[in-house]
Amino acid sequence: MKSLKEIARRVKSDSDTVIAWRRELHSFPELSHQEKRTSAFVGRQLEQLGFRNIQTGVGGYGVIAEIDGGRPGKMVGIRADMDGLPIQERVDCEFASRNPGVMHACGHDAHTAMLLGAARVLKELAAEDGFPGKVRLIFQPAEEKTDAEGKSGGRRMVEAGVMEGVSMVVGQHVSPLMETGKLAFQRGIATANSDSFELVIRGRGAHGARPQDGVDPIVISAAVIQAAQQLVSRVIPPTETAVVTIGSIHGGTAANIIPEEVVLKGTIRTFNEPVRRVLFDELRRLVGIAEAMRGAAELKIVEGYPACLNDEEVTGLAEEAVREALGDEAIHPPLGASTGAEDFAFMSRRAPGTFLRLGVKDPAWPAALPVHTPTFQLDEKSLVFGTTALVATAAEYLRRHEPR
Repeated sequence: MKSLKEIARRVKSDSDTVIAWRRELHSFPELSHQEKRTSAFVGRQLEQLGFRNIQTGVGGYGVIAEIDGGRPGKMVGIRADMDGLPIQERVDCEFASRNPGVMHACGHDAHTAMLLGAARVLKELAAEDGFPGKVRLIFQPAEEKTDAEGKSGGRRMVEAGVMEGVSMVVGQHVSPLMETGKLAFQRGIATANSDSFELVIRGRGAHGARPQDGVDPIVISAAVIQAAQQLVSRVIPPTETAVVTIGSIHGGTAANIIPEEVVLKGTIRTFNEPVRRVLFDELRRLVGIAEAMRGAAELKIVEGYPACLNDEEVTGLAEEAVREALGDEAIHPPLGASTGAEDFAFMSRRAPGTFLRLGVKDPAWPAALPVHTPTFQLDEKSLVFGTTALVATAAEYLRRHEPR
């Protein structure tokens, strides 16, 4: 197999193609569980690259292809997500979203394009010199939103067998917090457990001028919200990290009507299982507040994405591979664990894995342009670094684990 520096040069030599792929994907974003056009685009590009063993419709609109290095060895999985977000883009560029109300505001278009770039280079390496083992390319739908059964694309693909035979898996995410040319490697917990809840508070309707005739669920909701915001500060030890956020409140139709019910929806973020369970139990106790105030409440907790765990050994290998391929200047200090969520966690719990952070902020920009906003942008010069990181990590892992 070529040296990692040669691999970096190979990636850079055709970086314009990766940018073109990214722009095409950016122009036609699709929401979670609706990635029909995106999936077809990925399939066409893989066919043009010479792949014939392409599987489509995996876990929804997922796409899988494999590269056989021609020699015995292990299998590496490389994953990219493909879905966009329900955001109206406010970026003035020639490849802005053409789908009203939908935008690639989280960089999944770049993730997909970089995996296609990695596929091209790895297939060339297999044809030229060969390498030990195999690489499975995993193009995943629906990272941003679960389906009616509460399952994301990552979980669906795992259930469909995408991790069978995989010895190591690698993924990455763009980060506007770092400048182009930098990658960060976080050992251990990378992202949080992400769970959601819905609390329906029921009272008794009445005229707003005669509150004594009813049981006001809005007043009860206010007490519940206050109590919920004290859980982290008064129940969870200060040495632990947790978040309880109520992001949606719906109740009432007019200023002079006490409604029958109020619906609260929120999210819970934790880094370890004991804290996660404590918060579940404490949220259930909030039902008692409604009962004490002559109302009733019903709580539904939906367990979402587990915490993403980066394997120490694999993460160290990835950092060493990127350092050799791109130089010491490419290594950024770890960003720390994020309270964000990532369903790559379902894959990295089936095999040792690592989730890289890729800097995408143009040094000339005065400030970062955050993900999940209508003005999100990324510096396309960053794509060559992310593509190189994927190829170098896979190549180095397979080289080190070649049977002797």
